[in-house]
Amino acid sequence: MSANNWTVCPACRKKQIEEKEAKLIELGEAYGKMLPKDYLKLLKEAEKPVCQEDNMREDYQLGIDEDGEFEISYRASCQDCNFSFSYKHKEQVKLEKSK
Repeated sequence: MSANNWTVCPACRKKQIEEKEAKLIELGEAYGKMLPKDYLKLLKEAEKPVCQEDNMREDYQLGIDEDGEFEISYRASCQDCNFSFSYKHKEQVKLEKSK
């Protein structure tokens, strides 16, 4: 079995959360030091939800070949940042004689 999928990159999501938290801290420090109109505009921007864009491709394969070797492979890479991850495992399945 082989498949590919698009999903949210965990590295991009982490960066967006950190940026949002930094904006909120900056807003807290600016409270009372700027015009209310400008403060509310920045607050509205900072309270936007974290983007959930499907920007990371996942490719995976899972199966047993005719010789009884089980294999699983997984690879993920983000099109927006340098995040990538891969995993591969092979194992010979114990083949028992039929009764």
